[in-house]
Amino acid sequence: MKNTIDAEHPMITKHFSFVELNLQGATERVVENYIKLCEQVMEPIREKFGPLVITSGYRYETLNNAVGGKPDSFHLGFDGKAAIDFRPFRKEKLLHIWDWLRLDSDLLFDKIILERDKHDAQTPVIIHVQLDTRNPPRRLAYEGFTGAGTSYTAVNVNPLKNLPITEPLDDGEDSEA
Repeated sequence: MKNTIDAEHPMITKHFSFVELNLQGATERVVENYIKLCEQVMEPIREKFGPLVITSGYRYETLNNAVGGKPDSFHLGFDGKAAIDFRPFRKEKLLHIWDWLRLDSDLLFDKIILERDKHDAQTPVIIHVQLDTRNPPRRLAYEGFTGAGTSYTAVNVNPLKNLPITEPLDDGEDSEA
């Protein structure tokens, strides 16, 4: 797939575009990280729950600083990492998506966060999902307030039901992959 925006190829996956993920001018490695996040996590969510609104995708360093993002934010797309903040078009589906992600799905995410309105603790506003393509999925889940970053509370996540089976080396020697 060509990793530049043009009139013929504006999408990075079936339902997600360069523009909505803010990938215009991003390096090919960053785009590859976001393609993997969309293919492995966002497309299955979209297929199950319908259209989604992306509220934050890739962030250039200056944008990340301007919105108060952490210096090592997954939104920066470094080192195999990518993050997307989203909500469904129909807001009443947000908690259904959240519960499905953490309790019923087998999606290989690193971390998800349900962010609530900092002025109204009862109102969930977005889900943050991140992927680390260089490490096994941790499948962590947290709840907190928008913009908090440090005051998240861990919540239950079901373990993967269908872990890939890996065969140990049978030659008795260590190898480097």
